[in-house]
Amino acid sequence: MPIDPRIRERRIEVIREAGRRRLRITLVVASTIVVIGLAYLTVQSPLLDVDHVRVTGARRESTGSVQLESGVHLGDPLLFVDTGAVARRVERMPWVEHASVHRDFPGTLMITVTDFVPTAYVRAPDGRVALIASNGRVIAISKRVPPVAVEIRGERTFPAAGSSVRGATPMQEHSFTVDLDAPRDEVWDLFWYRESDRPQPRDVRTRIDILHPGDDVGEGLVRHCSFPVP
Repeated sequence: MPIDPRIRERRIEVIREAGRRRLRITLVVASTIVVIGLAYLTVQSPLLDVDHVRVTGARRESTGSVQLESGVHLGDPLLFVDTGAVARRVERMPWVEHASVHRDFPGTLMITVTDFVPTAYVRAPDGRVALIASNGRVIAISKRVPPVAVEIRGERTFPAAGSSVRGATPMQEHSFTVDLDAPRDEVWDLFWYRESDRPQPRDVRTRIDILHPGDDVGEGLVRHCSFPVP
């Protein structure tokens, strides 16, 4: 029985449309594979790998030790470097207070370091000095007292590097006012004396005596601070 020409044409058109649909799907899949492959080759290309790890701001830790602690190796794909993880690893170093990491294309990883500044110290009987940062962390053991720092007394044991001193956590800032019962010219002389009138230096250092250590977060901490006044 002969087929109606219109039905035959419709069947042919359906077959052609199905073929075009399969071709479009094939082209999309192939294009996706090509794009992914090109992206992978670009990321893995020597043009976008780590050629340099540059460290700035570090004065206490050496550049080499920061590079080693970062865990980044030359030749690693620069785009795959986890900058947050690198910063956290560097911040585990004793003298590092903060580290920021960013990529400098095409091939440099930049690490910027901010060092701790000792704000307090604990002296051992043998003359060693534990340098303490403002967060209570012992950042180093030294033989020298830092130029601007307070001495903490009352620690039962000499703290080790990397430990924390509860009496120095946190090293709070305080302000206070003083009422002086004295004539104006005497007050002026007290605070604005001439350099030639400066009292002779005495062996009086600012210090903090820990009367009660408190708990791990500092609750119940009792400190007595003494400092020289001109």
